[in-house]
This record gives sequence, C-alpha cells and structure tokens, in this order.
Amino acid sequence: MGSGNYTVDPVTGEIVDPETGEVMEEHPVYMGWERKAFTPEEKIKRSRTKKICIYAIHDNGLHTYIDSPRSRTAEVARALRLRLLNRRMRISRRDMGLVTLLNMIWWFGKKMGLDARVIETAAMYARKYMEIEEVGEKRRKPVVAASLFLACRSHGIPVSLAEMLELVGVTRRDVWRIVMRMGLELNIKGRILDPRLYLDRIASQVNASNEAVSIAARLIELAKRRGMVTGKHPAPFAGAAIYLASLLMGVRIRQEVIARACRSTTVPIRNRVRDFVEQFSIEVMI
Repeated sequence: MGSGNYTVDPVTGEIVDPETGEVMEEHPVYMGWERKAFTPEEKIKRSRTKKICIYAIHDNGLHTYIDSPRSRTAEVARALRLRLLNRRMRISRRDMGLVTLLNMIWWFGKKMGLDARVIETAAMYARKYMEIEEVGEKRRKPVVAASLFLACRSHGIPVSLAEMLELVGVTRRDVWRIVMRMGLELNIKGRILDPRLYLDRIASQVNASNEAVSIAARLIELAKRRGMVTGKHPAPFAGAAIYLASLLMGVRIRQEVIARACRSTTVPIRNRVRDFVEQFSIEVMI
C-alpha cells in the first residue's frame, strides 16, 4: 500500500509514490484540452466528452460530428459526402418543428446578448412545455418569448416582458398565458430582481454619470433596509433612484426620458421619487 501522496513524473508522465518509489499508473489519461479553446462553444466542440445533455440541440447533442478532412487525397470527396449524409439523417420530419423552435430560441437569445446557459435553460423550458401541450407554427413565437423570459427570471437577468414582446413580435395576451401555465406546470420560481441590476442599462440610455449611478445604488441599498422595495417593480424604482441622484448632482433629467428607458410611465417614477424624498427627508426641486 502506498502513502497516498503521489507525484507525477514530468518526463515519463507516470504517477509515482515518492516514499516507496512504486509506480502507481504508467499511462494516465490526460484530462486537459487537446487544443486551445477561447470560447465556451469551442470548449464543448473540442473536448473529449461533452455535456450529459444539451437541450438547445434537438438530439440533446448525442450525434456524430464528422470533421472536414485536411489532406488532399481521394478520401476527401467521400468524407464530404458522409458529412452531408450525416447532416440530413440527423433531422427527421418529426423533429422539424422542434428544430425550428430551438433555432428561434438561439437566434433571439443571441440577439439579446444572453449567455449560453440562459439559452440552454430556455430550451429546456420549451422542450418540457412541448410535452405538456402541442405547439403549432403560429404558437412558436409566444413559446419562444415565454421561455426566454422565464429563463432570464430564473438566472436573475433584468429583462422586462415588454422588451421580450417587442423583440419577438407577439402580443402580451398570448405570451402571458403561456408564461403562467409554464410556470405552474414546470414549477418555475423566478428570482426577485434587485433594482440595482437595472442601473447601468438605464444610466447608459439617459446619459447619467458614474457618480449618479453610485449615489443611486446607495439610495436603493438604504431603501432595501427600510423595506421600501417590497412589492415595487424594480425598473421604475431604479429609474427614480437615478433621477433623484442626478438632481443631487445638479443635473436635471426629464421624467419622460427616465420612464422611456424603464419602459414605464411617469406615474410610478414620480411615486417612487416621492417615497425617497419622504423617507430620507431629501430637499430637491422635483
């Protein structure tokens, strides 16, 4: 029995017990990357083993990938024909609807700048919803919007339903019904979003300074300690904090501009500003 404190010989690659000199393993399997990978997609493509299940692909990623040949021999044409045949055999007529739905989720997710893990979650929600209810051609876009919206809520990404409706091009009635049923049937519980997550996006749209963003973040933190955030929509709350912080910095931004950046109206902005002023006794000209 060895001591358990093994070392790796840098020359031979053998795993050796330094106390007894016993060779525990002669040809260990190297678990690193064979080639350099700079993106998550390259890591998945170039790894020896992939994920257990990839929901964004219709066959869960369990397919054979035939690489393009590099040599200029007689086998090149045969290899290219095998690649074409493999692509055609991967997708059957029964899976065409699922492939179209997953492609739409991937396209709209990349257009929104979402991470691959968020798109993967949205694809999982869409696949599970298709097991509950049949999704026809006219209902694909509402399912895509609902899946992406719930995936963003699950990962704590500040995306409003209005932005999703404008991007996908569907009505609120169709999407909201699917969101409610998908959330109940799949037991999806979204995170309570912090209003500070909206600060950078709103500030960039209204050209607020970094100092105003810092003051707004501090105001939101104090408001959370007093329980002012509970039951309030985070986007208008963050917009009101930026509006008030800009006033404290001597810069006046119109409430209509703030409301447009928050995709809301001036009424909740004005109400949240009034709450800030009353709770913290701030003297500003609104």
